[in-house]
Amino acid sequence: MRTHVFRDFIENQVVDFAKQNPGIVVYLKPRRHRAPHVKLEYLNGETEILSAKCLSERELRQWLEVARGSSGEPVARLRKMQHTDRPSIQGVWTPWTSVPPQTNLETFPSEEGYRAPQREQTATEKLRELFARQQEQKQLTEGTTGTS
Repeated sequence: MRTHVFRDFIENQVVDFAKQNPGIVVYLKPRRHRAPHVKLEYLNGETEILSAKCLSERELRQWLEVARGSSGEPVARLRKMQHTDRPSIQGVWTPWTSVPPQTNLETFPSEEGYRAPQREQTATEKLRELFARQQEQKQLTEGTTGTS
């Protein structure tokens, strides 16, 4: 990337990126007679460094867009801790199996993320509630007939 193109990119687009994504800190490291470096630091402390030597403005913008959706954690291969001769068609459960993909784009703190999931009343709880109502009705009817 040429110096004037990189400076224009820094002045216009990196500042806007940093304002729109407060969870990522962008450090720009100019280096005399060498290619500049872009360093990203995430909220979890992870860092990512990219040399802008052979990148065009479009490629750097794409890299920042990918970084916006990631956590900075290195991509690790999930290894199976079990082996079977007849693997399940459904696949192996992972912690990310039931997580909706919208959580990647949430801004934090999020009230929706911290709210306990609402569950329906179980059949046992319904029966107990009905029994308690019947007992109350029984006491009310006995109380009205006993005082007359």
